Amino acid sequence: MEYIRTEQLKKKFRRFDENGEEAGSTYALTGVDMTVEAGSFVAILGRNGSGKSTLAKHFNALLTPSEGSVYIEGLDTKDDKNVRAIRSGTGMVFQNPDNQMVSSIIEEDVAFGPENLGVESREIARRIDESLKRVNMSAYIHHAPNRLSGGQKQRIAIAGVLAMRPKCIILDEATSMLDPQGRADIMDTVRELNAAGITMIMITHFMEEAAHADKVFVMDGGRVIMSGTPREIFARRDEVMAAGLRLPMVSELACRLKEEGIDIELPILTEEELTAAVLQAVD
Repeated sequence: MEYIRTEQLKKKFRRFDENGEEAGSTYALTGVDMTVEAGSFVAILGRNGSGKSTLAKHFNALLTPSEGSVYIEGLDTKDDKNVRAIRSGTGMVFQNPDNQMVSSIIEEDVAFGPENLGVESREIARRIDESLKRVNMSAYIHHAPNRLSGGQKQRIAIAGVLAMRPKCIILDEATSMLDPQGRADIMDTVRELNAAGITMIMITHFMEEAAHADKVFVMDGGRVIMSGTPREIFARRDEVMAAGLRLPMVSELACRLKEEGIDIELPILTEEELTAAVLQAVD
């Protein structure tokens, strides 16, 4: 069952000169056709300026198409009467965790979304407790956000989205400002939420994160140039590199070992796969 479908999606933005005068327009998206299945974990990759963040903002109607269409659970994002339902079901977590904090206390921060949806106060309290528990942050309910690490702040941002009872969560470069431990913590949370049935869409430039997805879309020049499973995508090394990306570190190491004459089967996505392949090759 599909959750998101785009049909020849194009997005045009006006350009302005240094005097604020309109100086033409440019397309950030140039005809995107894609489908995201409900309950799946999708990664969207692309170099800076490829259009991936612009695409993500169409998934909860923060942006609407200049041409073409976007449907969320069959609802057309261009129809104003659908916007509330779309945004209630599809939440976003952005790059900078500090920009997402709206209160001086974690409890109030997580409550912000459901309060704006008009949820009854007793139900809000229950959602706060449940959402913080799901991201392993219950102990911090009365803390101030400025006392948390970047990874902890992002988990609080995810809790705030969870409190709105979403069917889908979009992480738009949400791990890009985190240290390795913070990224690992977010990935653990992503996998746990996806296992619970929430559709997860991850916009990322970390190939190691994309390797865990069910499906990967690669963007360049405002369009999708590749799609498939991580194994299918990272088997196309030259095309991935031509798109300004790289393979996951373990996959690149496996390619170099093969080039040095070690007989291993590519692609390899995990350290465990690489260890097993090398041991078999030298046995």
